[in-house]
Amino acid sequence: MFKYLLLPFLFLTLVSSSSLAQSPVLKPKGKVAPVPDLVVRLSPARTYLTLNFKNLSTVKSFNYEVNYTGNNQSQGIFGQVSKVKTNLLMRQLFLGTCSKKVCISHKGVKKLTVTARFTQKNGKKTTRIVTLP
Repeated sequence: MFKYLLLPFLFLTLVSSSSLAQSPVLKPKGKVAPVPDLVVRLSPARTYLTLNFKNLSTVKSFNYEVNYTGNNQSQGIFGQVSKVKTNLLMRQLFLGTCSKKVCISHKGVKKLTVTARFTQKNGKKTTRIVTLP
């Protein structure tokens, strides 16, 4: 009885596998616009955060938000670029506080999330979220 149950399963698996192999690959017509992207790097000492914004040729403006825990409290950094004039843009952010030319880094930086919201020239909105431990 087991043979009879297994045989239809094997037949269906072979038929579906061979039909998938013959499926045509669909390619988009014309140029595909690059999708805005975000690459995030945290310094080894966890005091600086580097944000690399890429594929900005179709972007009109964007904003970013950094949330993390430091000094056992919720911390945040906000920024915006209202007119994008380049395809690549980098921001290096200090994870701490500064007063009167004296800066003190936050201790125990963890649970870091960066959210970037891009508005493209055609009005389309794209969001990228990167989380680091």
